[in-house]
Parts: sequence; C-alpha cells; structure tokens
Amino acid sequence: MTEPSLSSGPKIMPAPARGAMHIVVAAATFFCFQHFILVASLQTSLIWALAGGLGAAYLAWSQHRRGH
Repeated sequence: MTEPSLSSGPKIMPAPARGAMHIVVAAATFFCFQHFILVASLQTSLIWALAGGLGAAYLAWSQHRRGH
C-alpha cells in the first residue's frame, strides 16, 4: 500500500492564513538573524524584518496565483 502524497490531502489552513504565517515566520527569521547573530541595531533589524516579510508576502502571493 502506498502512502498518499502530502499535497493530495485536505487543506488544513486557508490560503490567507498560510500567507500570513509565511510572512510572520520570514519576518521573525530576518529580525532574529540581524539582531542576535549580526548584532545589528533595533532599527536595522526591524527594517530587514519588514523587507523579509514583504518578500515573503510577494512569494506567497505569486505561488498562490500559480496554484501551488
């Protein structure tokens, strides 16, 4: 018996929630990397978090639009 692929199952979260989670995780990752690893200032870390979140938003939107 073969296992079903992950993409064939039911959608657990609606698309807007998946997009929002994608944005939050990317922004948090960028912030933590800048602030704690590179020891950047709070302002610089927040700017990079915003840029990372915007990039993630665009990526999530473009993937949603393509149907993935």
